[in-house]
Order: sequence, then structure tokens, then C-alpha cells
Amino acid sequence: MLSGGARKSRRFCLPHLEYPAFGLANSQSEMHNGLTPKRATYMPMPKRIPDGIRPEHIIAAVHDLDAGVHHGFGESTVYDLLYDGRRYPPKAVVGLASGKILGTPLGPYDFKGGLESKCFEVLEKNEFTIVPKDGLDSGHSDVGRKSNPDWTRDELIIALNAYLHVGSPFPAKDGREILELSDVLNRLGEKLFPPEQRSETFRNQAGVYMKLMNFRRFDPAYTSQGKVGLTRGSAGEQEVWNEFHSDPTRCEKVATATLFDRGYLTISPDYHVEVSRRLKDEFDNGKEYYALQGKTILLPGNPAYRPSPEQLMWHNEHVYRPA
Repeated sequence: MLSGGARKSRRFCLPHLEYPAFGLANSQSEMHNGLTPKRATYMPMPKRIPDGIRPEHIIAAVHDLDAGVHHGFGESTVYDLLYDGRRYPPKAVVGLASGKILGTPLGPYDFKGGLESKCFEVLEKNEFTIVPKDGLDSGHSDVGRKSNPDWTRDELIIALNAYLHVGSPFPAKDGREILELSDVLNRLGEKLFPPEQRSETFRNQAGVYMKLMNFRRFDPAYTSQGKVGLTRGSAGEQEVWNEFHSDPTRCEKVATATLFDRGYLTISPDYHVEVSRRLKDEFDNGKEYYALQGKTILLPGNPAYRPSPEQLMWHNEHVYRPA
């Protein structure tokens, strides 16, 4: 009790109650002025994706979407679930599939989607295929759409080299490193595939990012955290991983040799490096390679194991394109 008989007012913090942002009466004068306080608004706690979602739950959710069952999810923006030749928004599928276990579907604000989320992990563990939204870049068939060619060994080695040197934190799917890798692979793709085999989504950022996520499923530094990466990749990814992951330096050398094979680099008959100006014109980068210009390569002590000057001359004249 305060002096003068005034009672000290007490304010209570109610869980998930927004006060006074929603116009609750906060004084006697407001009540006496005849204003009607608004109902207190309680913010529901987000729910979690339940354990135990099986393929039949996911297929049932897909059938719900085909039947037009109402849900609160919007269209997907970057990735789709590919099932039976049709595309579905992954979050909506998992939200509805969760309802088969919980009794009530999850909503769009209950969980996150995207690569490395539990949403995508559930789909991958149940062996469903996730593809980039605007096209395919992993060799999957898709009814009514133009498919891009399968990744070549050269492309996989270049992608793995980027993965092994990307550092931490891992770049976002729209990060600079992903954009640059996509650009390099597109330029290389112009040499590997005719235009009619490449769609507008050929080796785009979403597809390139997914390819790096495919490599993550082999990486013990990642899987030791209880994560799985994207499991629906190709056999070629595991082959290049097994061959190069323990030797990033060799992977980088082989990636460089790919440029040699495509005529962006050559070795002169006297064993000096020559770098084509096309590397900058077509890839808009290549600083690390221009630093090699004019340098002498390391040679085996035994002359019998050295590159043949005649063969190097042939490469200079028939493969290398200086401009």
C-alpha cells in the first residue's frame, strides 16, 4: 500500500500475448471513454515435422494436391518435388504428409523448406527426387520439358574442385561462388554440347548448388553432424569423390588439365605455360591461371618421362586457341 491509499498497478506478461500492440485497453480512462478493447491475440507455437513419415504418406499428400485439397502453402519458388512426371511444391507435400501422422496438416509457418532443411531431408530419405524449379539439370526425365544433358566427368571434377576449396561458411545458393561456378560451367558447356541440347536452365545456379549438395552426402565432415546431404545424385559423383576428395591439390590439377584439353592452356615445346586470352573473354575470370603465363613446368628428372616436344607442338597448332 502506497501513501495516500493509492494501489500500485501491476502488469502481467502473458505468454504469446501482444500487448498493447493489438489495442488492448491499458488504462481506466480508455475503458471509461467507451472504447471496446480488442480480443487478446495469442500467437500459436510452430509445430515440427514428425518422425516416421514414410513414402505412402508422401504419395497420399501428392494425391491430395492432385485432388485440390485446400492448404495454406504457396507455389514453390526454387525447387520442386518430381513425382510420376509431375512437379509439386515440396513444403506443401511435407505439410500434408505430416497430417497423415499428426491428424492435422502442418502450415507454411510451422517449418522451413529449402536444401539442408528437414523438409527436404524427409523427401530425400524416402527416395523422392528434388529438382530445380525452372528446369532440370541432373539428367532426370520430366514429361513435357526439355531436359539438359547429364553432367560429364570434366564438369563433375570442376564442381568437386570448387566444393573442396569453397571454405566455410558454405555459400548460399545465390552466393558469388555459386554464380561464378555456374558461369564457368555454362561457358564450358558451349564447347561440350550443341545448343539444342542445352535449355535456358543449363547448369544454372539452382542446379549447380544442388550438385554441390550431392557431394555433401559423401563428406564425413558433414555427415558426422547427423546430416545426409542430397542423396539422389549420380554414380559419377561418387566416382570423382572417391578419386579426388582426399587430394584437393590433384583435383585442382585435373580441373586445370580440363582447360588444357579444351585449348585454354598449352605448354610450348620448351615447356613454358601459355594461357589463352579466351579464358578471360569467355569466362570473365582466370586470374590464377594468368599468373602461370610464361612459367616453366616442373619436369621429371628422367628425359624419357618428359612430354614430347613434337606432341606439345601438335597441341599448340591443333588444340590451343590463343584468341
